[in-house]
Amino acid sequence: MKSLVKNSILFLVPLVIILLLLEIFLRSIDTSYSEKKKGLVANDVKVELLILGNSHSTYGINPNAFDLYAYNMANVNQSLYFDKRITLKHLNQLPNLKYVLIGIDYHSLYFSDQKIRNIWSYYDYGIDYKNQLSFTSKNSRIKGYTLKVALTFIKRKYSGNYQKIKAIDVEDGVDLNQPIQKGWFSFVGTEKGLMNEKSYGSTANLFNYTVKNSTEKTEIISNLEDFIGILKKRNITPILVTTPCYEPYKKLLSKKYLDTNQADVKKLTEKYQIAYWNYFDLPLDQSCFHNCDHLNGKGAAIFSKMLNSRLKSIK
Repeated sequence: MKSLVKNSILFLVPLVIILLLLEIFLRSIDTSYSEKKKGLVANDVKVELLILGNSHSTYGINPNAFDLYAYNMANVNQSLYFDKRITLKHLNQLPNLKYVLIGIDYHSLYFSDQKIRNIWSYYDYGIDYKNQLSFTSKNSRIKGYTLKVALTFIKRKYSGNYQKIKAIDVEDGVDLNQPIQKGWFSFVGTEKGLMNEKSYGSTANLFNYTVKNSTEKTEIISNLEDFIGILKKRNITPILVTTPCYEPYKKLLSKKYLDTNQADVKKLTEKYQIAYWNYFDLPLDQSCFHNCDHLNGKGAAIFSKMLNSRLKSIK
């Protein structure tokens, strides 16, 4: 019996040490969330324009293209639920904030759950999605990231390719040779393997499924209205923005929901007297896209310059 206990301890001690080291590593890594937060906090008094949204805004709106000091706090799969709460956490430290660009896409009014990224956001933003996060996930990065993701992060960390961008949670195709600037990072070039009917259909089917099966719309619109109201009371101008998508892909999205979205957004703009800049149908060459619904660095430069020009016209 004593021998069994001793052998069990000898087996468990190295395992516990490995898990402890992995936990320490995961708590120390740089992610897009930690980098964006650090940059915002370091430059909070400078920020005049805040960019929010999901991956379409993350990659598609380059803050360096604006005359105002802009900062991109959008992130992959980031919902309006998090857009609002991230902003409100920092609003009192943004004394010069004048405008907030709020990304509105085909599925924005139909989802709030970021799935695994709920806990990723919690680690750096402290936002507990609808108070649903487990105690274990909150306090153990291994549990929160999952072991598979943790091992991927280790591999990336020591591959030598993530030194400039630092954030090792970024998607494949991101420019690893450019550091995150004002919260922004970009896709490199066009992923030719994704520019085909099969890929367009797969992406469209995912979004069509999301909007058709959602039961959150009323709650999400109410959340957005409250956010808009708070900003306006602070004399901050909210502007709703839709980024461009590649033409062949757009045809596969449900026209019914595209029309419904337009009607919903129109009600918001009329009720709160705010602008909606809809560039969904902006005709851009394929070379401006990384895939069917995300701009690359080239596309972001063109699109962001347009936004800057339009912003200057209302100043």
